[in-house]
Amino acid sequence: MTRIFIKLYGGILTAFLVLFLISYLVLFVVNQNRYLQYQKSVTQGVLTLMGDHLGSVSPGERLNWLLELNRRFEIDGKIYAQTDLNLGRRQLARLIAGLPASATQAVEGQDKRLLFYRLKGRDLFLGLESAATLHDLPNLTRYLVMRHLDNIAPKAHQKELQKIAKYFTYEIRVQSLSEVALNKSQQALLDAGGVVVDMRLGLDQPILISSLPGPHRYLLVGPLVGFNHYPFSVVVIILCLDLALLGLVAYILVRPIEKRLAGLARAAKQIKKGQLDVRAEVDSADAIGFLAAAFNAMAEHIQMLLDMQNEMIRAVSHELRTPVARLRFSLQMIEDAQSDSERLPLLGGMDDDMQQLDELIDEILTYAKLEHSTPELEFTRVDIDGVMERVLGEMSTAAKKNNILLEHIPESLPQQHRLVEGEERYLHRVIQNFVGNAIRYAESQVRMSFLIDGVSCKIVVEDDGPGIPEEEWAKVFTPFARLDTSRNRSSGGYGLGLSIVQRIVNWHHGKVSVGRSPLGGAMFVVEWPIRQPDEFSVAPDYQGGA
Repeated sequence: MTRIFIKLYGGILTAFLVLFLISYLVLFVVNQNRYLQYQKSVTQGVLTLMGDHLGSVSPGERLNWLLELNRRFEIDGKIYAQTDLNLGRRQLARLIAGLPASATQAVEGQDKRLLFYRLKGRDLFLGLESAATLHDLPNLTRYLVMRHLDNIAPKAHQKELQKIAKYFTYEIRVQSLSEVALNKSQQALLDAGGVVVDMRLGLDQPILISSLPGPHRYLLVGPLVGFNHYPFSVVVIILCLDLALLGLVAYILVRPIEKRLAGLARAAKQIKKGQLDVRAEVDSADAIGFLAAAFNAMAEHIQMLLDMQNEMIRAVSHELRTPVARLRFSLQMIEDAQSDSERLPLLGGMDDDMQQLDELIDEILTYAKLEHSTPELEFTRVDIDGVMERVLGEMSTAAKKNNILLEHIPESLPQQHRLVEGEERYLHRVIQNFVGNAIRYAESQVRMSFLIDGVSCKIVVEDDGPGIPEEEWAKVFTPFARLDTSRNRSSGGYGLGLSIVQRIVNWHHGKVSVGRSPLGGAMFVVEWPIRQPDEFSVAPDYQGGA
């Protein structure tokens, strides 16, 4: 699951960085376009005044006046013929319509951004360097307006300003002394022919004030608002687009995870309702795929445990029914008995039945403990030959009682090569169970042997009894399974011993199988690795076979 969150957060972070770069590029492109529009709109007034004046004078006066402007304001103004310009169709259309246009033009071997305007009544174009024109635009405007008003009577100034004001994006107006509200120093500067820069609206919105001919009349240019690189509306739009795209990316990343987790939730609800055969879909090898696989394994294990529980309940009820029935029959016989000599054998039989019940309960509890939990195993180096010798000594009495020859065929290996890793007490139980089971069914002989080949250890227990039919081999390790050849009380057993053996062998990462012995009876084989994995994990259940 950690990998899922890392992938999710990594994807969102990557998307955020990509969106940041895209947003920056979008804002850059938008600002470039906005700045070009700003240049054309804010300079249209001065370009119109210059173009109209240059179009109305002779070529000599035109050159002198343009040189004066270049010297005074460093605007690098030049006159171009149409053939000298590399303009597009839309730019030419703007110029013909009397509007300014901007384009990149090669000037003295360098590409510069120029503003162009068509001279009034002529097929010539005025070109100004855009950055230089904007640098001192208020003063340039004041100068051009003053020059424009020089040839007009003072009474017509206001009317003329109203006429040319439509070309400007900032105010150009004439005001009296009372309307301007100057202090003494500003008044003195204006009277001396200077220019006052009024910053009352802020440093980025200056107003230029200069004197006009006549009594206390002043020309005001501005405020001239500078270009705003980050207007609120544009930033909000880009942020909204970023949030929308980021939300879309997050949805694209989260939706498949949510959908797959919802599938797990549905499967869990169905299992909760008792539909134990429901499984989650494992559609990938990522963390959720592993989670789904673990969920399915858990569901299979739960189903197996419940099936086993139901089977155990049925088997236990069947196993308990016989001794309980005998006890009830013995009690009835005791009630009818006339003397102690008749009651004593019945009491002895009841004691045997009680003993069988105790053994059955012990066997069931042992199986349940081993089946439903994994004990803390301590793997050590075990001498298998020694364990088999100990089993031989413990089971020899039972073998003699049944006239069975119990023999152990040792492996001709040095002591250090007979050591394998395992839990000694559980391996002892496995061998003891096999030997006890073989003695129960053997005719005359039971043989134990083992083989170590450097990779695995193999234990073989075989007898010369009736054996197990091949079609029954798969049932041998099923709990409470007793075959037809052992369905009588002389052989005993409850069908749990081999199931316990299989569980122990699984803990040792091994396998157990049944087959036919050369002696004529059954042969049980246990095989497990002589070196256990570094980290203990329970091996999957092995279904016994040949």
